Amino acid sequence: MTDSKTTPAPAVLPLSSAPRFLTLGAWQQGEVTFEVAGRSGLDSRVLLPFFRRGGALWVGLVERERASRAVRGAPLLGWEGLAHDFRAVDETADIRASAERLLTSVAGLRAQPRGLQIPLPSFARSIGYLSELCLPLLVPVEPPSDADGPLDDAALAWGLPLQAGVVGTLRFLKLETALGLLDDPQGLPLAEELQVLLRALAAPQRPGPERDPAVAQAASWWSAQGAQGRAALAAAGDRLLQRAAAQVVDADGLASLPASAEAREFVRVPASAPLRFLKLSEVRTPAGAFEVITPASNVALTLLPMVQTTAGTSFLLWREVRPAALERQARAPLFDLPVPARYLNATGFFLPEEAAAQVSRGDLSGLHALAPTLLARVLGAGVALRGLRLLGRPSEPAPGLSSELRVAAAALLDPDSVQTLPAEAVLLSGAGLAEAIARGQVRDPVVVYGLLALLPHLSEALDPFFAARSGMPESRAAFLEAMTRGSEVQRRLQGYSSIEAEQLKSPTYARLMTLLQHEYGLRIAYPKTEKDRGFFKAAFRVFMAADRGRDGEDRALQGLHWSHDAYHFALGNFLVPPPPDFESWYIGGAPAPAEQPPEGTAWDRYSRALKAAENEATFFSFWTLYDEHLPLAKHVGKLTFFEALRDLGITARPAARAIYDDVVDRAVLPESVRQHPVYQAREDIRGLFAYLLGFRAYHYKDIAIAWRFGAKDPYRGYLARFGIYESDLRKYLAHVASFWDRLSALPRGLNPLLCALADVRLDLQLRVWDVTKALRLLRAATLAGKATEQGRATRTSLLTGVEPLLGELEQVRSELSVLRLHVHDAEATPHNQALFAQATALGAQVESVRARLWGWAAATGLLSQGTLDEERVRELPR
Repeated sequence: MTDSKTTPAPAVLPLSSAPRFLTLGAWQQGEVTFEVAGRSGLDSRVLLPFFRRGGALWVGLVERERASRAVRGAPLLGWEGLAHDFRAVDETADIRASAERLLTSVAGLRAQPRGLQIPLPSFARSIGYLSELCLPLLVPVEPPSDADGPLDDAALAWGLPLQAGVVGTLRFLKLETALGLLDDPQGLPLAEELQVLLRALAAPQRPGPERDPAVAQAASWWSAQGAQGRAALAAAGDRLLQRAAAQVVDADGLASLPASAEAREFVRVPASAPLRFLKLSEVRTPAGAFEVITPASNVALTLLPMVQTTAGTSFLLWREVRPAALERQARAPLFDLPVPARYLNATGFFLPEEAAAQVSRGDLSGLHALAPTLLARVLGAGVALRGLRLLGRPSEPAPGLSSELRVAAAALLDPDSVQTLPAEAVLLSGAGLAEAIARGQVRDPVVVYGLLALLPHLSEALDPFFAARSGMPESRAAFLEAMTRGSEVQRRLQGYSSIEAEQLKSPTYARLMTLLQHEYGLRIAYPKTEKDRGFFKAAFRVFMAADRGRDGEDRALQGLHWSHDAYHFALGNFLVPPPPDFESWYIGGAPAPAEQPPEGTAWDRYSRALKAAENEATFFSFWTLYDEHLPLAKHVGKLTFFEALRDLGITARPAARAIYDDVVDRAVLPESVRQHPVYQAREDIRGLFAYLLGFRAYHYKDIAIAWRFGAKDPYRGYLARFGIYESDLRKYLAHVASFWDRLSALPRGLNPLLCALADVRLDLQLRVWDVTKALRLLRAATLAGKATEQGRATRTSLLTGVEPLLGELEQVRSELSVLRLHVHDAEATPHNQALFAQATALGAQVESVRARLWGWAAATGLLSQGTLDEERVRELPR
């Protein structure tokens, strides 16, 4: 590594041109503009490799130079984790594969094949102004070959090629030694991620019985109040909890707080205006030029307010919309980790220049006097503290791109000095906060490592990462694989046809793909017959059929058809009313129902429902796709509805929809179009509208065909029973009418847990189809030369015999609904691992129903072995 003593001092220059590495955004709330910075990679994975040998735990830390430290005049060399961003990985974070590649290719280490990788919840690099998330991972590795003999903290170190012209040193230290770095005021600069990683790996050390009781008592930072003072302080804390009872929550309460319409108060504004909060610098070093962000005064103080009560300790946090999270959502890739706009965080302040300079010199003595003044900004004048405890030494939230130095401290409040809490404040007990951290509900790293640092001094025995450290490697491996596999739909669509990758650039289409995966499940099927292909036209909740192969059909055109059909799948189908006499028909042995003509009340309801769905799906494929990504029009080869209206000067969606409804729903050409001079002058526009005026008849023709098939199916009552199709017209029309608004409000982000539950739901619906198929085959077999009474008795037993299996599927359906209520995020946490295990168990139960169904059918002796073998493995129902 370059010797920092002989390296020329870096040159720190204002960045006058547009940044090439950094990204900028701006959000406005009222008169205040919030500037947000980030980088194109968006997120970074940070690893802490560790191994155990001779009873000691060893951890690998990276020692490297960071140009950002030059901005505040600090040494360039400092400590951090082994990190990389996700520019070379799938849009969702591939925890296992990317981590192992990094260990092997950069560090020369090998992950333990049966070791327990411990993913910690993601946290924000900076709550205030950075869009980047840090995804920390504790990785057990095989001890390096150098570890075969006697070891000391300096024995294991080797160079790392980090990037072009930049190297670092990976050093393995005993965990106790590494933990000492967190509090060493004379140590090298320290990346804040190590505060989380090291403290999370180390089980909390509480004062043991062998320690002097006086020493143990002194470790409690409010013990100086004396017994009487502590009792009075706890009573005052109880009174504060009573005054703010509506804002006292636990982890479940946090999850149930409203999360919709997060950003109504904020407006995205151009980032081209001169920066007022952030400063950009270019630091020139022998390794190259680096762009660096400097926020405000460069030094921040983050306070974790606490209240002592008779029940223990409560923490005062803020649950608020963060512009950095809004910027992240705006920039997030299609299937990225979903992150809410509201963050649960402590309260932070950038220090005045004089105080910031004092902290930069290592003098923290002025913070005790400054903290109450800063807290008064959010809690009101008169707020008083009973104690202030630093949570480790000052550290760097994001040394790779920011020069900020952050001091973290816990502030013990005088509860009587706080009369009311801000609207966005919440109070959590220590146990509630530990659970919220374990579930990934906390984005502020100061809150996470602050609790970990305080645990030895709290009366409660709390450890948010106990479950993560004590899991089973086999089950964790399956969970991580599912959570980090990425989007199969994304990969499928991008390789499906020449148009699909472009359609994914339409935000509405992207949200549609996410909705389909979250709600209806995924089945990538490869139909080989016309019957299999035709199945996908029926809007059954299965999607992602393969293309027809190399039979000459235009695959780009298939892509356009697929986007229209996908919208239909999300809207769902409407059910022809089930026959009221199904049981008597099935047992009696009457012929299959004849086709019903498209007429009568039931037809009117059915056609009204399907026409509403056709209108929505067609408008989506005629307007929304091109409005959001006009280059798609080149695949059509003809004038599109969107382009025609644009040439008529109509660009607003409501006006376009009104014209569309006149033309397609009512077969009426509005006068605003008929009298328009461009319409009268252009033959292609007149031809387009003549074509569209035929859509009403075309739609009703297709609906009539669907009616004939639907009305002939006597088994459709099972579809209604399991909610596969909707049968309530009012609910269906409301669902269709509100669908676009709900889809527009759906944020990007793929939740693999929701996908797993939706896949089980899809399997369940396919097993319902299996039941109807078995009943069809068995009924037909009883009609072939069987005595009437014998056949009736057999068919009665068939309907009776299948009910336990249907009841089991109904129970699974109920459990799935309950399980979905507990999915709040996509973090790789033990809470979500337990949910995934339950989803996996329900999926196995559904699959066992399929096996038992066809085993039951085989036991009747009515079906041939060939038929049974075919149905047991059939991929597509028909």
